[in-house]
Amino acid sequence: MISIVLADDHPLTRAGLAAMIAEEDGLTLLGEASDGKQAWDMIQNLKPDVALLDIRMPEMDGITVTRKVKEAKLPTKVIMLTACENTVAIAAPSAPIFNPATSTRSRITLVMQAISTKYKGRLLSPMPRITALNTL
Repeated sequence: MISIVLADDHPLTRAGLAAMIAEEDGLTLLGEASDGKQAWDMIQNLKPDVALLDIRMPEMDGITVTRKVKEAKLPTKVIMLTACENTVAIAAPSAPIFNPATSTRSRITLVMQAISTKYKGRLLSPMPRITALNTL
């Protein structure tokens, strides 16, 4: 079972991803956060296998949360979510970035594949619509 913390400040995006995670065998959602500070607190306390983080959130952005995970040497793998069109322009430390610009079933399926792939310690770059910048 792969444990997940989900953080996104957009309630509809968060609800949609949470629903998809709930439908997938082998995945369990430990918690949802609406800002980066909540996400960081959950990651520290719950120690999920994977954290799905929006890049832009109030209180603390996903990039900062990712840095904190790395600095704390937590085993949590991070996948960053963004609605930005140009993910290459974002300098995220050690985390792949996924752009689910339109929430179609196939793109949500890619998120589920990304969770599994990242959990196994593999790069996400071969998957469409995913930009891998280093691994955490």
